[in-house]
Amino acid sequence: MNSKAYIGSILLSLLVSTLSLAGYTSGSSQPLKNGGFEQGVEYWLRSGVEASISDAHVHSGRYALRTSGGSIWQTVDVEPPLNPLLRFWIYLSTVYGTERGKTDAAITITVISPSFERNISYYVSGPNRQDNETKIVLTSELQRDQWIFIERNLRNDFTKYYKTIKFDEVQKIRVKIWSMPTSDPIPFWDDISLEYLAAPTTPTATPTPTKTPTPTTPTPPTTTPPPTILPLPPEAKGRILFHSNRDGNFELYALNLDNSELLRLTNNPADDLYGAWSPDGSKIAFKSTRDDPKGDIYTMNADGTGLTRLTRDPGNDGYPSWSPDGKKIAFESNRTGNFQIYIMNADGSEVKRLMANSAVEGVPKWSPDGKKIVFHSNRDGNFEIYTINADTSDLINEQ
Repeated sequence: MNSKAYIGSILLSLLVSTLSLAGYTSGSSQPLKNGGFEQGVEYWLRSGVEASISDAHVHSGRYALRTSGGSIWQTVDVEPPLNPLLRFWIYLSTVYGTERGKTDAAITITVISPSFERNISYYVSGPNRQDNETKIVLTSELQRDQWIFIERNLRNDFTKYYKTIKFDEVQKIRVKIWSMPTSDPIPFWDDISLEYLAAPTTPTATPTPTKTPTPTTPTPPTTTPPPTILPLPPEAKGRILFHSNRDGNFELYALNLDNSELLRLTNNPADDLYGAWSPDGSKIAFKSTRDDPKGDIYTMNADGTGLTRLTRDPGNDGYPSWSPDGKKIAFESNRTGNFQIYIMNADGSEVKRLMANSAVEGVPKWSPDGKKIVFHSNRDGNFEIYTINADTSDLINEQ
């Protein structure tokens, strides 16, 4: 077991038979762990809740929880030092023929002490209504019709949004899953858990010895020539590339800024998304579900011809980004479980993973000089922006 120890060892069979949850001390018990729901579903679906089990979309085991216009919840006892990690999987099922994205769905965490209650709602769809609740909107990070893993450090989130909260006074945590009664999307939930991280400590300052500076001869700065910017060919100049579902499903379009002429570049029943011009404007990299419902990376000519499939992994590949020299493509993929950053040659060969960790990381973009890649990651609790050297020696070969 690594440094992220599970909150404990209460058997799920005991959870079902007693329909109760024990308190925990530092790293010694498990207040909430309902992976698969085969043994924990009865506690969620006690009398009075508005939800159901479903085998229509399942991440692990036989069932997932479906909320459609209702809510379900659990409340657990906890003890300090408190540093819980919320983990769950969410599947947003598209309902075709209805107005897209009108469902409000979230998992609301309430921390309770004798003197206060505070909550944060993590939205996986919406929000479409106005209210005064504290919310973290994850909608832009989620893709439809596939299982997506979410991980949040509750101490980090609550101390960020409630500056004066005394988090170690929390005695109970309520986990509530809910959705508003609209048709699209329908949320399915699976493998919900609270896990325990080591409580944060205050580092002890170590005196730094004083070092007498040694006179040195200054080195004249090295002049780095600016990168060569290739002119765009006629087919890419003055055009904006975007995806739209204006014709029923997502396709790629190019808009001419000079005369507002709109050109549809793809035309098939699948979704084509996240188009990116090559540096010279002659090609487009994009994600498509035409051969795999989870999505792969493809390229085509700027006029929509010359389609080439680059990835064939059963995972979900998306958000391609060309290197400035046009020789490589960075993209995100969950082929190993969680979304990570990958690099491959522009022809799809030599796929390599930049990093290996349990965080969710994606949406890579190259720096103008091609030396770094910027991306988002939740490795520190919430999503922030990071950079990494594109030529790092820590690349992990996936082929």
